[in-house]
Amino acid sequence: QEADLLVKHVLLVAEKNKSCNLTGIRDVEKSLYLNTLDSLFFVASYQQLIEEGLFLDQDESVKRKETPCFVDMGTGGGFPGIPFGIMTKMKGLLLDSVAKKAEAVEGFITDLHLQNYLESKALRTEALSKESPQTARVVLARALAPLEVLLEYASPLLRQGGFLIASKGLPKEDELAAARAAEDTTGMKLVSRETRELPED
Repeated sequence: QEADLLVKHVLLVAEKNKSCNLTGIRDVEKSLYLNTLDSLFFVASYQQLIEEGLFLDQDESVKRKETPCFVDMGTGGGFPGIPFGIMTKMKGLLLDSVAKKAEAVEGFITDLHLQNYLESKALRTEALSKESPQTARVVLARALAPLEVLLEYASPLLRQGGFLIASKGLPKEDELAAARAAEDTTGMKLVSRETRELPED
């Protein structure tokens, strides 16, 4: 069933893309690995964090075994938030500052019957940080901004012990160095880095 939902999402994006620019990837087959498979890498990284015992936060919601929540910053066509939600069943908020994109993603969520645990809003991350600070267990960021900027955006949203999972295409050493320099001011630190490959180079 998850595979069916993932494919249906890609088809919905392709159809909506004809009238609203959600992604520059027009070909459905290419979208399956450049958008969907790329989004599933976030699931793999999340599962790895769990397996390594790195989610050690002791807040009350975890003690009560509530579904933890995630925030997808700059979701675009619902990537990686919708695939991540489909695979993890976590409650998630998918943000995009462009209202048309957020509305399109909300439509996808309804069409895929995921509205019980996923929601899309036209909202900047900074605004959400002021509205709901320290509420997310995981923040997702896919090809969005320099890493040091992502740290600044994510840190106010995250609970103690939460994680930012960021995907970057071959980040340069100066970007990584800038992110390391921002660790102290944001209260965050690098715990894991993986390199993953997509099909067709």
